[in-house]
Amino acid sequence: MRIPQEAALALFLSALFGLCLGCSRRYSPASAQESAKESRDIPDFANDLYSADMDKFYDALSRIQRTRENCEWAVPRLIEVLKHKDKQVVLNVIETLRRLGRDAKQAVLPISRFLLSDDPRLQYASADAIRTIGADYRLLDTIKLSLRRSSAKEGHEQINGILLGILLNLDSLSFDDIDLLFAFLSSKSVELRGRAIALFGKLHTKNDDALKAITEALSKDPVDLVRSSAANSLGNIGISAPFVLNSLKKSVKEDTSRLARSYAALALVKLGDRDVGLNYILAEIKKEDNKIDYRISLAAELAAYAADSESMIPDGLKELPGYLRSKRRWEEEKLKAGKNK
Repeated sequence: MRIPQEAALALFLSALFGLCLGCSRRYSPASAQESAKESRDIPDFANDLYSADMDKFYDALSRIQRTRENCEWAVPRLIEVLKHKDKQVVLNVIETLRRLGRDAKQAVLPISRFLLSDDPRLQYASADAIRTIGADYRLLDTIKLSLRRSSAKEGHEQINGILLGILLNLDSLSFDDIDLLFAFLSSKSVELRGRAIALFGKLHTKNDDALKAITEALSKDPVDLVRSSAANSLGNIGISAPFVLNSLKKSVKEDTSRLARSYAALALVKLGDRDVGLNYILAEIKKEDNKIDYRISLAAELAAYAADSESMIPDGLKELPGYLRSKRRWEEEKLKAGKNK
C-alpha cells in the first residue's frame, strides 16, 4: 500500500525535527564552548604521559610539576599511569600527584593501594602523597592494615608516623580495633609513641589497659612531648578515675617540663577537678615573664572548658584579639570532641 504524499512528507519532517533536536542536545552552544575550553586547557604534551619514549614521559611529568596550577586535566591520566610495571615510573607519578595537592583528590584511593606494597619506597611515597593531598574515610581499612603489617618491622617508623598522623587529622574517627595502637607505645620513636597516645585520646578510649598505659607514659616517658600528649589524651578521654586524677596532679606538681605540667593542669580542669589544675593555670596566665602567646593559649582553653573561670583571667589578656580567636578555636574543638564521643 502506498503512503499518501502528505503523510510521507509529515513523517519526513518529523524525523528531520527529531534528528535536529538530538543534534542540538548533543552539540548545544554551551557544551560546544565547554568542549572547546577543555581542549584549550589540555596542553600539547598531554599524550606524552602515555609515551613509550621515557624522555618525553619524564619531560611531561616535569612540566606538570613546574606548572601545578590548572593541571586537573593531568590527574586522570596520571592515575592510569599508576598501573605501569616500572616502579620508578610509579614513584615519579605519585610524587607528581603529591605536588598537585588537593587538585589530585580523586587519586587518593588509587594511590592508597601502594600502602600495602612490599617496597618501602612505594609505601613511603604513597603515605606522603596521601598526607599532602588529604585523606578520607575510604582509606581507613587500608591504613589500619598497613599499620598492622608493619608495626613490628624495623625501618618503618617514618611511614607509620605519617599514617598515624593521617588518622589524627581526620575530622572524626571511630574504630574498635585499638589493639593495633598498643604496639607503638613501646616504640623507640618519640613520634610514634606520642601519636599513638594522642589517637587513644581522639578515640575517647575507655579501655582500662589503654588508660593505664597512658598514665604510665605520663609519669615515666623520658620525653616531655610524649608526657604532654599523655596528659592531653587523659583530659580528652574524660575518665576521672582516682588513679588518673592522682597521676595528673603529680605531673602538675613534679614534672620538669612546663608544657607537660600545663597539659596536666588543663586535663584536670576538663575532668572537673579544679583545685590543683585551675590554680596552676591561673598562676601561669598571670606571670608576665611568660610569653604572651603561651598565656593567651592557656587562658583561651581554660575559658572554653570552664566558662565560670573567665572572670579570673586578667582583663588586659582578654582584650587581645588573639585571645578571642584562640577561645573560638578551643570552643570548636570542645564541640567537635563532644560530638565524637
